[in-house]
Amino acid sequence: MALRLTVILLLLIGGGGVGVGFGLAIVFDLPWGWLLVAGGAIALIPGFILFVRLKQRDAPQATPGSHRP
Repeated sequence: MALRLTVILLLLIGGGGVGVGFGLAIVFDLPWGWLLVAGGAIALIPGFILFVRLKQRDAPQATPGSHRP
């Protein structure tokens, strides 16, 4: 449960930082908006890595005798 919460928080914080940063940098022409983009990207990278690990952990494992053609 803690891993799932960590993934959700990292993806929300990262996505929000990237979105707000692009808005500030492009629409309002504020140079420090790019810092938010970079910070959001730094949060998204481990978020995606943990998300993939969580999906692999929760995926059903195939047993050797249960193949279907």
